[in-house]
Amino acid sequence: MTFRYHVLDLYRDQAEVAAASAKLAYGEELEQDKAIGPPPADGILVHGLYMDGFRWDNDGRVIADSLPRVMNSPLPMMHMEPMMDFEAGPEDYHAPLYKTATRAGVLSTTGKPSFAYLLRYRLM
Repeated sequence: MTFRYHVLDLYRDQAEVAAASAKLAYGEELEQDKAIGPPPADGILVHGLYMDGFRWDNDGRVIADSLPRVMNSPLPMMHMEPMMDFEAGPEDYHAPLYKTATRAGVLSTTGKPSFAYLLRYRLM
């Protein structure tokens, strides 16, 4: 099973989502979620990822050089759609995804070695 990635033109700040979720009553929906529209038929929506050393250009829908003095740029929300035998095109950028900014060392939560690499996603 592989994933096809669709980059959406939506950004979500994790601190804002956490603050809004804390005030949410049971059965209510976040205002930010209403802006997304209907959920995808298959797959998941992912937010809160950052790019290290490059950025996403919404106008051209491509990766671009980082802006001056900005090391980590937010990646817009992505739809991860599972597909059987999906083959990405040669123009797609294969970006590594890590669960921490530090790519080695020891996890503070468990004290065990960090295996921070998760997967390779394709920005198209």
